[in-house]
Amino acid sequence: YKLETIGDCYIAVTNLVEKQDEDHAIRMARFALGLLAACRETLVCEEQPELGLVQMRVGFDTGPLVGAIVGTRHKKYTIF
Repeated sequence: YKLETIGDCYIAVTNLVEKQDEDHAIRMARFALGLLAACRETLVCEEQPELGLVQMRVGFDTGPLVGAIVGTRHKKYTIF
């Protein structure tokens, strides 16, 4: 579920319904490393290789969270 985009940061959450296995952090880290490896092989534009490779930064957090509606003028759902 895409939660929001802040600048160039894409924030998403997944599987908020079921309890996670004990190795969920390891699985997330492997996924992040796979994304970074794919970026090292993916051109931004194949017709313009001088633009270079896709660049990405990754981060993740695991554990409990709380969701709520925030704001008074432009309300939105977010997690903490």
